Amino acid sequence: MLENNRLVLCPEGRIDSTNAPTMEAEMLAALKANPGAEVSIDAGELTYISSAGLRVFMKLLKQREGRLPVVNVSPEVYDILDVTGFTELFDVKKRLREISVEGCELIGSGAYGKVYRLDRETIAKIYAPTISLSPYSLLIMSFHATTISEDRAMLEARVNHLVRGRLLPAIDEAQPLDF
Repeated sequence: MLENNRLVLCPEGRIDSTNAPTMEAEMLAALKANPGAEVSIDAGELTYISSAGLRVFMKLLKQREGRLPVVNVSPEVYDILDVTGFTELFDVKKRLREISVEGCELIGSGAYGKVYRLDRETIAKIYAPTISLSPYSLLIMSFHATTISEDRAMLEARVNHLVRGRLLPAIDEAQPLDF
């Protein structure tokens, strides 16, 4: 797909020895047809990549002469890229986790967003759409404890640590977290 001089290659399903030659020919043809275009690989629909598929990625990288972004990578494909050292060669970005907070308990809100309890051990802070934060708009924190009082103390300590470390913006004091 070419848009604004940006070529996005979107492999789907599996890339293995049965389809790697075809996939390679298609992707290299797209590169040749769009010289000078910025190129990236959107791996959002890629479910598996074998050594034959990794060779296709290497050929693409050699054609581009520089780091090649590979975005929306699933955890399974990321593990393959990481074990083989491809995360060092390519600019690999994992797919962000998608969750729904519908029906979840709202436990706090402030100027930067809202905090929801997903389950007994997990909370999520959803940042307001106007807040610009790296590529991540969602922070998941998990904590394990045995009693309600420990849950509260552990959660407060973790949130305070993240706020002090500037990993999380401070929550509006007018709307304190209600654990």
